[in-house]
Amino acid sequence: TLAATAVPESAMAHNTAATAQPITRPAEVSGTISSGMGEDDWYNFTLASAGVFTVLLNGPAAPSNIDLFLTDDAGTTQLASSTSASSRDAVANTAGNATYKIRVSPPASGTVSYTLLIQ
Repeated sequence: TLAATAVPESAMAHNTAATAQPITRPAEVSGTISSGMGEDDWYNFTLASAGVFTVLLNGPAAPSNIDLFLTDDAGTTQLASSTSASSRDAVANTAGNATYKIRVSPPASGTVSYTLLIQ
């Protein structure tokens, strides 16, 4: 069973690696993303010590598709990415203490809602 604190998506801009919304794990973020804005949603979290983390994305059903990327603090895809044809993506890794960022990319068209679980 995964338990997490509900976290609303910030109303402040978090569409670049530099403006990523900070998240304290475990968290369940409810967000929306739009193709019309041409931007990604970014979140960041810090591992205080080496350990395992999991990021789950539950997005819209086909044909809409959003993707999940896990990056280092600079925003460079580092550990894993998931670009399946589904909007249900997951990444997990054992990593050292550092700050990591999550990028959710928008669908080809429209506005969709998603849930992001960070454990």
